[in-house]
Amino acid sequence: MKNRLQQLWDETVPMEGPCPQPDPAAVRRRVNAALNAIPSERSLYMRQKLRLAALVAAAAVLLAGSALAAASHWNVLDFYFQGGQSAAQDLVDDQPRSVCDEQYTLTVESSACDASAALLLVRVDARTDKAAAFMGTEDFNGIDLWSIHPVDPDYLSQDSAPAVGGSFSYSEVSALRTETSTTWRIRVDLSGMTCSQLSVRMGYMEPGLSISVPLDPAQPVEVAVNASGQGLAWYETRAAGPVTLHTVSLTPLSLQMDVSWTDQGLREEAPLPPIQFRMADGTLRTAGQMLNAPTQGTTLLESSGDTAAYRGTWNLTFRSVQDLSQIKALVVWGLEYPLDGSTPRPTEEESCDTLPFSLARVNPRPEGGGYLLPVRALCEGLGIDCDWDDASHTAVMTYRGITLELTWGSQTARLDGQPIELSLPVLVQDSTGQFHTAPDGASGTLCVEAFSELEDIWQLWICLPYDSQAECYADSWTIWP
Repeated sequence: MKNRLQQLWDETVPMEGPCPQPDPAAVRRRVNAALNAIPSERSLYMRQKLRLAALVAAAAVLLAGSALAAASHWNVLDFYFQGGQSAAQDLVDDQPRSVCDEQYTLTVESSACDASAALLLVRVDARTDKAAAFMGTEDFNGIDLWSIHPVDPDYLSQDSAPAVGGSFSYSEVSALRTETSTTWRIRVDLSGMTCSQLSVRMGYMEPGLSISVPLDPAQPVEVAVNASGQGLAWYETRAAGPVTLHTVSLTPLSLQMDVSWTDQGLREEAPLPPIQFRMADGTLRTAGQMLNAPTQGTTLLESSGDTAAYRGTWNLTFRSVQDLSQIKALVVWGLEYPLDGSTPRPTEEESCDTLPFSLARVNPRPEGGGYLLPVRALCEGLGIDCDWDDASHTAVMTYRGITLELTWGSQTARLDGQPIELSLPVLVQDSTGQFHTAPDGASGTLCVEAFSELEDIWQLWICLPYDSQAECYADSWTIWP
C-alpha cells in the first residue's frame, strides 16, 4: 500500500514531499464498517474484492480528503469481473470525462463495451455542503438520479442527437463512498442496437449538462451451431422444452446465444440451452463456472403470431474476463463446436455432475421464508458427499474445493470456516411435513434456503422458475453446476 499511496501522492501533490502514512487500524475500520453495513451486498466474493480495492481509497481519504481519493483511478472491469482483467485491457477506455455545475462534478472514470452492453464506472463529487448533505440521504438515489441513452450515430452531426432505446441498471460501489463523493457502476443494454456513444447525465445537475462516452465495442467470435435440443426452465420460462440454438457470439466480456422456439405456454422466453465449454487444456467447464446466472429471460427480436414461433437472444456475462484463445470449443447436446470454425465432433462422455438437473422444492414454504433446498438431494445432484455429524447436528460438504457447514437450528453457515448469515435457520422437515427449528430428536430432510454466497463461491446457478399465468412457482428448482 505504501508504494501505491506514494505514487498517488506524487501524482496529486508532487511538491509536498513524502506521503504521510495512514493508521492501518483506522483504514481497516473504515473499510469494514462501510461494507458490513450494506445488507444488499450479499456476495462474499464481491465484499472481499471491494475490501482490497477500497483500502487505498479509504487511506487516501484519511490522509488528504476526496482530492487524493479521486486520483486513485479504478478500472471498470474490477467491479464487474472476478480475477485479473489482462485479456480485456484493450477494451477499456480509461480516460476520465467530466462535467460540472455549481453543486456537483460528474466524472465517467472508466468504460468498456461489447455488442451486448456498455459498462461504466462513474463518480459524483459534491462541490458544496448542501450537495454533500443531499448525497448522503436516501432521496439522492431516486428516479431522477441517472439519465443514460445510447445515441444513434446517423445523427451525431446534428445539434441535438436523438437517443435510441436501451435499458440500464446501476448500483453504488459503497466501499468507495466518501463524505463528498459517491461511485457507481452502471450497465447499459446495447442488444440489437447500433450506436457509437452514450449520453450520461446526472439528473440533479443543471439542465443540458451531460457527458458523451464514445463506444468501441469488442468484436465477437461467432460460432455457428444450428442445432436443436432440450432447453431448461429459467425464471419465467416455467418448463423445459425444445429450443434451437443458431449461433453463439463470444467476447472477453460476454456470451450471446441466438435462439428460436415455439410457444408452448412458456410466455415469450426461450428455454435455456445447456451450454458448456471445452478449454484449451482439455478440461470441461460448466455454465455455472464460466458465466453469471441470467437475471432475466431472452430479449425478443421477432415473433410470428400465426405460428407462435419466436426468435431472440440470451445475453450472459462471464464471471471472469476471458482469453478466448483458451476456449477451444462450445459443448451442447453432445457435440463440440470449435471456435476456429472447424467441423463439430461428438464430445467425450460427460460426467452427470456437470449437467444441469432439476431438484424438487420443499413444500410447504416455512412462515416468513422462501422455498427451501433439500441439502442431501442437492449434494447427490452435484455428485458430492454430505457428511452428517450427529453430535454437532452439522452437515459438511465440499464442492469445487469449498467446504460448506450447515448446522441444524443455526442461522449462520460456514464457507471454508467463514461465517455466512442465512435468511432462515437450517431446518429439518419430518415425514408429516412439519419443520423443526432446533435439534429435538426428530428425523427427516435437512433443508436450507438458497443463498447468493452458495451460488458465488460454489459457482452454481440456482433458480425456481415462476409461472406468471398461474401466479405460482414451479415444483422444481433448476440447478446448473
